[in-house]
Amino acid sequence: MKNNISSRVLFGLWATLLAVDVQGAESATYRRLLVKEYRDKMKAGWIGQIAGVSWGAPTEFKYRSCAISEDRLPKWQPGVFNDAFDQDDLYVEMTFLRSMEQHGLDCSICQAGIDFANSRYDLACANNIGRENREHNKAPTALDGVECKINGAYVLMGLLYGKGVLDETMKIACSCGEDSDCNPSSAGGVLFTTLGFPKLPERFTKELNEKTMFSFTAYNVPALLNVCEKLARQAIVKEGGKIEKSPEGEEVFVIPVRPAKPGKLELAWAPGPIAGSKFTEAEMVQITVPGPAKGMKAALDNVVPGWTIANCNSSMTVTLTF
Repeated sequence: MKNNISSRVLFGLWATLLAVDVQGAESATYRRLLVKEYRDKMKAGWIGQIAGVSWGAPTEFKYRSCAISEDRLPKWQPGVFNDAFDQDDLYVEMTFLRSMEQHGLDCSICQAGIDFANSRYDLACANNIGRENREHNKAPTALDGVECKINGAYVLMGLLYGKGVLDETMKIACSCGEDSDCNPSSAGGVLFTTLGFPKLPERFTKELNEKTMFSFTAYNVPALLNVCEKLARQAIVKEGGKIEKSPEGEEVFVIPVRPAKPGKLELAWAPGPIAGSKFTEAEMVQITVPGPAKGMKAALDNVVPGWTIANCNSSMTVTLTF
């Protein structure tokens, strides 16, 4: 889409819709998927993300430019699922999901940025720098160790060498190191989706508390499925598909089959110009949550009145002027 606000969210929607076999008389141009099967696959995808991020969390960024040996990998414990409700790797993603729910599939990247900048939760690493960039109307920057070309490769390694085995796929993605909770989360999300919830082993489903709300969001597991279904319906109709009833009276997504259109190759060492990443003055006014300088400025006024703070962020890069 032209105004793509969260590649992981949209990829999850479409990966679920396309993880089906071509069926029926319309098979040359459409894929058909029962809505209940879509929900099963989407539920499995979220569980895969939850499992991967919970499993890998103790290792995150503790292994830089090196692999994690087998004896240092955490052992899977079913109860670890319920540590995921406070994971920023999930609730940040859900912030963008909420933007699409409230503003539609064509929600602009600037609107998503406003919603992200107005979030009040604590963040670290790339997520935190990304939000501070939004608050200060700066273009996004890449951080060492959290770039897609590195961690995306580790996700693919898990999917390739895991050979379709759930545990092994997440373990391999985690053992590559770096952002070693996000990577098994992404790999798990993709692989679990292909199976669907009814085919998941009990160890990945039994202990999950589906009623608990994810921190700083409007969602628990059932609410996530509802909003994903809502957006999937919009996406299908927008792209020329439709929703029908089967002879048994069940709803069916009729999804148009389109040839893949690869995007333009962008080289990391020679990227094109950054477009649409700056807010207008009217958009900046909508960012109402103050940046990290607020408390520091009040404290500074008590000690050295007349001094001002500029360019303050969590990396403690601060400019003082008098």
